[in-house]
Amino acid sequence: MTKKAIAIIQARMESSRLPGKSSIPLSDKPLIAHVIERTKSIQGISNTILATPTTKANDVLKNIADEYKIDFFQGSENNVLDRYYQTAVNYNCNYVLRITGDNPFTDSKLASDTLKKAIEENADLCSPEDLPLGTAIEVISMSSLKIAHEEANLPYQLEHVTPFIKENAKRFKIVRFSTNFKCKFENLRLTIDTQEDLKLAQIISQNLYKGTPYPIVDIVNFLELNSKLLSINSEVEQRAMTHSAES
Repeated sequence: MTKKAIAIIQARMESSRLPGKSSIPLSDKPLIAHVIERTKSIQGISNTILATPTTKANDVLKNIADEYKIDFFQGSENNVLDRYYQTAVNYNCNYVLRITGDNPFTDSKLASDTLKKAIEENADLCSPEDLPLGTAIEVISMSSLKIAHEEANLPYQLEHVTPFIKENAKRFKIVRFSTNFKCKFENLRLTIDTQEDLKLAQIISQNLYKGTPYPIVDIVNFLELNSKLLSINSEVEQRAMTHSAES
């Protein structure tokens, strides 16, 4: 039986550390537009959905979703797990790809490989273990998403979607795999949470974006030739999974 998979991009305009970041320009396009472009390039998904809170501030994101011809759903602001679940139930799918709107460098090829691996292994949760922060995705089975939705109750479990599954590893089949990706920069940050992250992302995008998504190996090669750029966001601390209040 063919497994149906959808991609859900979570985003909101009320980021606490970088307000309005989803619409901040990156190579003359809103940041979220780059996330959408890369997501639509993932092989094996039937629908791409931009899922935001119901607040008025996020109406601008609906306009972007319409422009890029993807679906749009609004749900809970702080209970992102519920937002994912309520979005997913509308599509009668077997798997959900979790993609965050502050990751404009998600690698479409490696995301495709992650979905393929999840289906082959019949995984409840699947993700690569050797990619730079901000370039990977998570694939979640609909059955495990339903259980998490029913049983998770701690604020960080509701915000970060998959902690309940990770914390109950004996109940779920969790698959972490190596992509054999080589990167000499151990703490490379390619997510966008702060002004420093944004500055680095803008420099990368200005030099590499030519109208279509490019692989993360191109980013690493560029940074190897311009290693001083790494200092721009090297002091930014990544918030722990148990932190709550969606970034």
